[in-house]
Amino acid sequence: MAEFNILYGGISELNQVKESLTQSVSLQGQLEQISEEKKQLEMKIETLSEQMKNKSQQMVESRRAELASGFDKDIQKENIKLREIRNKRERALKKGIENRISQETALLRDENKRIKGEIKEAFKQDRVPGFCNSTLFYGLFMPKGIREIFIFVMAILLFGIGAPVLLWNVVEEKWFFKFLTVFFYFAVLGVTYFLIFAYTKDKHQQTLEERRPDRQQFLDNKREINKITRSIKKDKNEKQYNLTSFDKDIYKIQERIQAIGENKKKALNEFEGNTVSKIVEEATKEQRSEIEELKKQEEEKSSHILALENQQSQLSARIASEYTAYLGAAYMTIDKIDQLINMISSGQAGTIQEGIDILSHQEQ
Repeated sequence: MAEFNILYGGISELNQVKESLTQSVSLQGQLEQISEEKKQLEMKIETLSEQMKNKSQQMVESRRAELASGFDKDIQKENIKLREIRNKRERALKKGIENRISQETALLRDENKRIKGEIKEAFKQDRVPGFCNSTLFYGLFMPKGIREIFIFVMAILLFGIGAPVLLWNVVEEKWFFKFLTVFFYFAVLGVTYFLIFAYTKDKHQQTLEERRPDRQQFLDNKREINKITRSIKKDKNEKQYNLTSFDKDIYKIQERIQAIGENKKKALNEFEGNTVSKIVEEATKEQRSEIEELKKQEEEKSSHILALENQQSQLSARIASEYTAYLGAAYMTIDKIDQLINMISSGQAGTIQEGIDILSHQEQ
């Protein structure tokens, strides 16, 4: 073939060229088809792999949650018991504090009860109104001492200055009506104060003065009771309230909670170290088999593609050296070859070269 110039050949040589080109086109078609099949296999493998991964993750998370849930329920139960014991302890402590306050203030409360009874009896015998036995009354009508004087001064500021100023600004009339309103207010206030004064202090001054020391003792005792109460509530020493049994129960429950937590940690470590792999293996068994089968098919497609590419490469090299080098790339198509065959068959050309010359002239 190397010694023979194909340009001097005829239909037989053109049929050989056409056969080689047809074979090349067929190989290209096969390559494209198998490459597409390989691509579809790869996509299916990728989809199955993702599904297998999601399935295994969901199953592992579900089993892990189930495992942890059992321990969490036990911890929750113990926490409920712990909360109940702490509430009982708190109630016992509160009751103990109340009992201690009651015991340590018993004498003062009894004395105040006696003083209150004596004042009430004295007021009853002298027909003194009950509201007179108040710090407010003594502050307004018989001020003595810092507290009562403070009440008296605040009353003057509030009712003698604050209220009149407010009335003056609230009344939306001329100054004359403002003046009448304020005047009427002072008149009512003055009469009211005078009537109460006349009916109480002026009439019962001796009784009120005689009972002032008792009232002061009552208030002093009350302050002492409050002081003792605050001191007891601030006392952090709880040994005297017999709370040991509660503390023991609380300690035992806390130990159980800690033990459950440690067991949960061990179980989860064991789960992550050994169980997860078994779960994944069991959950993906069928899919892994399917994926392995698809991978085998993909490898077969790859091998087939490689064989076709080698075959096409060899064919392309032979076509280029034996045909394209003589005919030129422009005439290396099946259509051009068919035209040359028809020209030789019809007698228009005797050789391939003559046919090419005619076609070249026609195209010009």
